[in-house]
Amino acid sequence: MNVVLVSSSYPPPPDVHLRSDFDPNDKSPLYLQGGIAVHVAQLAEALSARGNSVKVFAWSPRFDEINVEGGVTVCRLSVPHRTTSSAYPTPDEIHVLEKRFVDRINELILQPADLPDVIHCHHSMAFPAAAGLRQVTKARLISTAHILMCSPAFPYAGDIPPGTRESEQNMCLSSDHVIAVSRWVRDSIMEECRVPADRISVVHNGIHTEPPAFDPKILFDWRTRFTPNREKVIAYAGRLTAEKGITGFIEAIRIVLRELPSAIVLIAGGYSDEIEALKITLAQEPLLSDHVVFLGWVTSSDLQYLRALADVIVIPSLYDPFPYAALESMAAGVPIVCSDAGGLPEMIEDGKTGLVVPLKHVGNRLEVDTRGFAQAIATLLKDEALRASLATAAHTRAMTHFNTQTMVSEITSLYQARDLHECSL
Repeated sequence: MNVVLVSSSYPPPPDVHLRSDFDPNDKSPLYLQGGIAVHVAQLAEALSARGNSVKVFAWSPRFDEINVEGGVTVCRLSVPHRTTSSAYPTPDEIHVLEKRFVDRINELILQPADLPDVIHCHHSMAFPAAAGLRQVTKARLISTAHILMCSPAFPYAGDIPPGTRESEQNMCLSSDHVIAVSRWVRDSIMEECRVPADRISVVHNGIHTEPPAFDPKILFDWRTRFTPNREKVIAYAGRLTAEKGITGFIEAIRIVLRELPSAIVLIAGGYSDEIEALKITLAQEPLLSDHVVFLGWVTSSDLQYLRALADVIVIPSLYDPFPYAALESMAAGVPIVCSDAGGLPEMIEDGKTGLVVPLKHVGNRLEVDTRGFAQAIATLLKDEALRASLATAAHTRAMTHFNTQTMVSEITSLYQARDLHECSL
């Protein structure tokens, strides 16, 4: 089967840290990290391993090249002569990207042997190119809704680029079938986009079941650097943005440190301007600044060591459809304290595989319950038996319910279905 994946993001090339062919004056991120990139890469590699021909077309802030990686042809596209350091394209840049997607797809796809059987779109930004390819090739077009910003549940919907609602609705209504990454996303699509239930399938994100390969020396170096006296570690990994609840997380940490003053907080993720803004805030409070360490963006390998160090992973999101940060922590056997945003309660069962703290409704907004989070974090840090019990149960649930093999099998069944209206999952 020939499969074309069109996406808003994809992980960097394997040699990214060895590269020196970039303009040193360009301060934009080298690449994007996030759930969509992880999902598309795992799907592409698994499809290729099953004998399919797979091509990926993805936006990238600074890469513009074609590589074969893990048996997958990966075409990354950037916007020439960018004028912003943002990781994400502006509305004007999206229009440029649409044309570049179409041109590059035509260049690589429109040979008889390369015509796709399935076009799989990931993110509404990539949908115009995917729809254009369908029009030419008549292949079926499936789209995965990883996020739905047109939903009123998205707490900062007023800040999204103009036209986002229309593009999301167009993707969901115009695709032959829609995959939702959680039941919560499915329900949002049905309500906001008026898509019938038989045109939507829920396929949860999946993760690899193979245990990570730890280098004992590197793990020892991490312990020596951050927890020389075996201090308890609270960890956060993700973007440092409002919808991720980062402000409420910092407030909760302030409360925890008053009760457990030796704890260390490790924060991975965030772009330089976000990190600097938080550092300025924390510098005014020694209680925080002396205990909070910003790691910036780290590699997937480094995230394994972060999780190995962590006693608790905190996911305080105000909006999160089905985050890999939670899945990867569950698989690593790390206890989680999370909010009840989006698809998180579908992943984590309160008191069984983690602790779930409901968000607070303040007017028409959602906010982190800082005292609730602080209490849950402190409870886990003090109770080793509870941490072990939740971690074991979370690991088992991740391996049995949310693994890559199941995810890819369910998606492949949709690719192969004769009648997509009769195969909703």
